[in-house]
Amino acid sequence: MKNSKPGRFYFIDGTQERPEILEVRKRILAALKWPVLTLGLIAAFLGAIQAFQQGRHLFSLIYLSIYGTVFTAFILDRITFSSRAMVLVVGLYLYSVAVMIRIGLSGIGLEIMILACLLSAVFWGVRTGLAVIGVSTMAVAGVAAGLISGFLPVHQEHMLNSTSLLAWATTGMVFLMITVGFVFIPQMFLNRLKESLSLLEDRSQHLEESNLILQKEIEAREKAEEAVREGHKIINRSPAVAFLWINAEGWPIEYVSDNVEKMLGYKAEDFTSGAITYAEIIHPEDLEKLREKDRKFLRDSWGKDFFLSRYRVFAKDGSIKWLDHMTFLRRDGEGTITHYDGIVSDITEHIKAEDEKAVLQSKLQRSQKMESLGLLAGGVAHDLNNVLSGIVSYPELLLLDLPEDSKLRKPIETMQQSGHRATAIVQDLLTVARGVATIKEPLNLNDAVRDYLDSPEFKKLLQFHPAVTITSTLDPNLLNICGSPIHIRKIIMNMVSNASEAIEGNGTVAIATENRYIDQSLKGYDHVTIGEYAVLSVSDDGSGISSGDLERIFEPFYTKKVMGRSGTGLGLAVVWHVTQDHEGYIDVKSSENGTTFEVYIPITRDELSNTISTIPMSDLTGNGETILVVDDVESQREISCTMLNKLGYKPIAVSSGEEAVEYLTENTVDLLVLDMIMDPGINGRETFERIRRIHPKQKAIIVSGFAQTDEVKAAQTLGAGNYIKKPLTLQSLGLAVKEELKNQR
Repeated sequence: MKNSKPGRFYFIDGTQERPEILEVRKRILAALKWPVLTLGLIAAFLGAIQAFQQGRHLFSLIYLSIYGTVFTAFILDRITFSSRAMVLVVGLYLYSVAVMIRIGLSGIGLEIMILACLLSAVFWGVRTGLAVIGVSTMAVAGVAAGLISGFLPVHQEHMLNSTSLLAWATTGMVFLMITVGFVFIPQMFLNRLKESLSLLEDRSQHLEESNLILQKEIEAREKAEEAVREGHKIINRSPAVAFLWINAEGWPIEYVSDNVEKMLGYKAEDFTSGAITYAEIIHPEDLEKLREKDRKFLRDSWGKDFFLSRYRVFAKDGSIKWLDHMTFLRRDGEGTITHYDGIVSDITEHIKAEDEKAVLQSKLQRSQKMESLGLLAGGVAHDLNNVLSGIVSYPELLLLDLPEDSKLRKPIETMQQSGHRATAIVQDLLTVARGVATIKEPLNLNDAVRDYLDSPEFKKLLQFHPAVTITSTLDPNLLNICGSPIHIRKIIMNMVSNASEAIEGNGTVAIATENRYIDQSLKGYDHVTIGEYAVLSVSDDGSGISSGDLERIFEPFYTKKVMGRSGTGLGLAVVWHVTQDHEGYIDVKSSENGTTFEVYIPITRDELSNTISTIPMSDLTGNGETILVVDDVESQREISCTMLNKLGYKPIAVSSGEEAVEYLTENTVDLLVLDMIMDPGINGRETFERIRRIHPKQKAIIVSGFAQTDEVKAAQTLGAGNYIKKPLTLQSLGLAVKEELKNQR
């Protein structure tokens, strides 16, 4: 690496890195510190002990030396990011080579080498990752040659799989496939992050320009208002009140215009007679500030004729008025200030309007920020959906062909479960980016709460927070709402989890539901309009949320929790977006004694629908119908075709909408499985529209990694059937295909 400017980071190939991306890389390295030092300590000492017992003392020394070097690089503050990353990757690489030389394929040498290749791509980019893969491949080949030929001695217990040419060749192929695939994933994520950051910068610049224009307009307006106030001489015909104060303690009033009664409720003689002094009606919080300002002005007033003040006073009816006060000085022949001439204007409504404007501006900025972060989240989610399709779909196909007692069943099931968890996170990202796009149905919040309290997720939450007591008080007469059951469940789960995280030590989280009629607008964190609502509230008795954090708690990825332990930072963002999509509102009340979140969702008078039971696999199989798969991603075409084959259909695949139209010009199929977003080329909606001109009754279902869009709805208006999200499962694909083939259109 090379540096041409201080504070800048350059890749090995000479390209300059963005500071934001470099910061991401640094955070990844920082997050690896203690896992690497802890696991490395265990691995180094266990390896050293085993090598020592086998009489191979040199390897013991190598293991401990590598760990010592990595430990030193992480502990010393003066070590730069580049040097620390280099020490880590080289250390992992040397450790993996040493392990393979000592025990061949029996140890974790190959896995550690894969990790070294992945980290090199994370820290320095794809080119470096590929270079490290190349070096690693040669190293593996060299070790294999040495062990197979007997040049490198191997312990008897590791002889079987360390001297087999087939084992080494198979392992080498797997190593190449995994590492080459892995090194591109970080760069895909970072490239998308760079694009989103550039878009965010453009929007921020536009917002700054708009704010500058608005500021100039406000300044011009204030100058105009000041000029108008100074120009009014016939004061009794204006809303302003004229005062003449004597320069003495308490500011005795020598004269006040008669319109003071209209402004404050007091008559002019109430002041001029001395029955009331002006200081008596000034708000206590503002009185001392005014006195200090007056004293300061008297000290520094030489050459100045007036000053401005803004403060609160109590009117005769007890109400509080905001006043703008322009004070002119009256001096005697010796220059001593004897009186203050004042023009006082009631600006109470103006202050209220400014407060409301500030609230609206805050909401607008919050909305724009959420939109920008949502764009970032959506881009990342789309790419991850394509990557996850193979991880979710292929294990399901493999399990169908494996015997129940196969040793591979357990690890494949683990892969499948991990894929589903990752898919759930992607769905949260899509919710944040595009909102909820599922069909809504009548449901009851009480049922959703009970379902969550009886779920494995809730039991796992109790294990994480054994000192937290969770109670529920559910209104037995709660009215139904119209919503998406899975997303309403996400609201409950994320709010309860967030409340539990907010409690340190013993505490209580209270869940409650109730019907609530809002007969006038409720102004809280959100502006709740008039209507009938089912309200879900979750309260905790934690330490509360600071005012600064309260403004940002619903932003995606914003979290005050411990990095890597308490989730993705999407929980409350999902709550916000799901509530917005359900035309609901959120109110948050927080103090040092705890926090309460209230979600208002409009009620419905519709009855609950019956629950649909799980469909048996045998009911999803077809009868050899021909299905054309249209998708621009090769791996997606392979997955869809493999599933359709398994379900008893005859699949055909093309890579673009244009190819699909060309194929169907001379052929017919029973059904299209149509990807909605294909780039470059025409999208799914236009593809279906062109095919319908050739085959007016052509049936189709739509698949996409994004949430349901207007283009999807347009295709369905043209006659397309169900919409299903990627990654696909056998049941979701089989059910959609079966239902569409049965439809008579």
